[in-house]
Amino acid sequence: MKKTQKETVLEHLEKYGSINSLQCVLKYKILDLQSIIMNLRREGYVITDEWKKSKGEFANKYKEYYLVKEEN
Repeated sequence: MKKTQKETVLEHLEKYGSINSLQCVLKYKILDLQSIIMNLRREGYVITDEWKKSKGEFANKYKEYYLVKEEN
């Protein structure tokens, strides 16, 4: 059974801890990361974000999203 985009993003966050839009598009062909993050937050996942700036001649600002894991 094929995973949903939400399941794919959540799995990536759980495995790597963070994700950004460029990773999402290039690796998973998912275009609307912001909506998926919003839905995960509504479901109770704690996801923080931070503005970053890429390097190089065509530097851009982008958001990196981080999954906050619960401490046991």
